[in-house]
Order: sequence, then structure tokens, then C-alpha cells
Amino acid sequence: MIMNTPSHPGEVLKEMLSSIQEESGQPFTHEQVAMALGITRKTLSALLNQRQSVSPEMALRLSIAFPGPTAEFWLRLQDQYDLALARKRFNSDALRVFVPGASQAPAA
Repeated sequence: MIMNTPSHPGEVLKEMLSSIQEESGQPFTHEQVAMALGITRKTLSALLNQRQSVSPEMALRLSIAFPGPTAEFWLRLQDQYDLALARKRFNSDALRVFVPGASQAPAA
């Protein structure tokens, strides 16, 4: 079964910023967005380019600066993205279902 990786929160934020700019017709810079969030332009760039995860603090910042999506929304996006990546990399071959009282010798 092929599983698609959910969007990284930075990708969602990038789309939101593009939409806001289109709707308002007002140009703005990443520096202005970073200032509104109380972060550096470098930090914003890392998030937008999917090199940084959304922390609980960043989720709060995003929920305040961009009313609508809650902090929980941003954290769920990050969790879904991280879990999808882990599923792609994780090898469960050496694992077994735990049964109390059964021998738990390592699989050969």
C-alpha cells in the first residue's frame, strides 16, 4: 500500500501566506512575517523550507498571528508529518507482539 506523506506545516504556512497576499493585494516580506511572529527571518525560512519542525511555542505563535488555525492544528500537522516519515523509515522485522508469560527470546 502506497502512503502519501502529509504536508509539512511549513508548506501549509507558505500556501497560507500566498493566499493572504493574493486576497489582500498587499505585498509583504518574510522579514515582516517573522517580525509578526516574534522570530528571526532565518527561523521563518527554515520552517517554510521544511528544515524546522513546529514546536508547541511556534504553534502558539502561528495561532495568534494567523487567527483561524489553532495551536493544536499546527501540532497535529507536525505529528502527522513526523509519523508518516517514521513509517517510511521504520523496519519492524525484529519486533514481535508482546505476550505476557511467553518466551521473549530475540527472533533469529
